[in-house]
Amino acid sequence: MRVWQELGPWLRTLSVEAPIKWVQRLAANQPCHVIAAFNGAHERCRRAACAACMGCGGPVCLSHAFINAEGEAICYACASSTLRAGQRVDPDEAKRVARQKASELIWARRQLKVSASAEWETVRTAHRKLSAKWHPDRYRTEAEKSKAEAKFKELQRAFDLLQKEYEKAAA
Repeated sequence: MRVWQELGPWLRTLSVEAPIKWVQRLAANQPCHVIAAFNGAHERCRRAACAACMGCGGPVCLSHAFINAEGEAICYACASSTLRAGQRVDPDEAKRVARQKASELIWARRQLKVSASAEWETVRTAHRKLSAKWHPDRYRTEAEKSKAEAKFKELQRAFDLLQKEYEKAAA
């Protein structure tokens, strides 16, 4: 009920079609997908999601999204990768870049075998275990070493991508 009281006046300022999109999202009772810092720890936002990001498609709350008059939202993570200081970005370009970034993050999570809701410590632990398993020094033949080296580099690239994402969320 508190959510409706907070959003009611704001929803009335939007176009006629916008609240319809938002009412469906609120009724679904989904949490916001943005990772934020709470008391020094990185975890998912605790607020209720009101919209779907037009870039990555993830559910977002009012605190973590830019919303236009039509009720379309783009989460801060997607917006930060596309917006530049003082410049306007083409919405189609913003969507394309956000989708590409989202697919890279999905790839990185698959490489490290962690879920999208994984905490930072889980990501670090998974990286350590997989890096130890695929470290090239563990293998003796050249064929095994080259395969392990390629996998080791992929794991490091995936970890670097996720590390940047968690650092952005913490800032």
